[in-house]
Amino acid sequence: SNAINIVASCDNNYAPYIGIVLQSILSNCSQPERIQLYLIDNGISEENIHLIHQTALPFGANVKFVKARKDLFEGLPTKRYGVATYQRLALADILPTHVKRVIYLDSDIIVLHDIHELWREVQSIEGIAAVENFSARPTNTLAIDRAGYFNAGILGINLDFWRTHDIKNKLIGFLRSDAHIIHLDQCALNHVFKARWHRLDLKWNVQ
Repeated sequence: SNAINIVASCDNNYAPYIGIVLQSILSNCSQPERIQLYLIDNGISEENIHLIHQTALPFGANVKFVKARKDLFEGLPTKRYGVATYQRLALADILPTHVKRVIYLDSDIIVLHDIHELWREVQSIEGIAAVENFSARPTNTLAIDRAGYFNAGILGINLDFWRTHDIKNKLIGFLRSDAHIIHLDQCALNHVFKARWHRLDLKWNVQ
């Protein structure tokens, strides 16, 4: 109950970068021993699993590898992102039910601030928290004002809300019904949470 739950998802190609993300989180966290990283494993080698564990060990943090649910997303386009990007849509199913809230992080970021501060803010959100996206292009087919469209690279997620409101199936249903969206899971999240997302300070996702 005292853990700061962080989630990421990657395949073996991005595993070294997840190591960098983790190192940056732990190096800047006031309580690194509270960090619990759930890494959704989309085919990570034993060598890289070992190296990621070794990154966490000096800080007293913990890493749990969780198998990806690729079956849920069969037939969906992946473009250049791969199926790992879709895993954030199914976290309410993939993660244990005792995990109530998480911070989701993409594998291509650097954390430069104490993530404990963001974790405190995530405790009060209803469904999802994110930072505004500054590109107008992804909103063209969603009927969302530019300022109302968020970036999904860093998210605060209330998993209990997602479980209660069947968010996973709403997201996947939208993806299967609309082939013209630009940013796949990010566009699906914006559609389902249109005008219902908690706006985080811009410092939490500098694009």
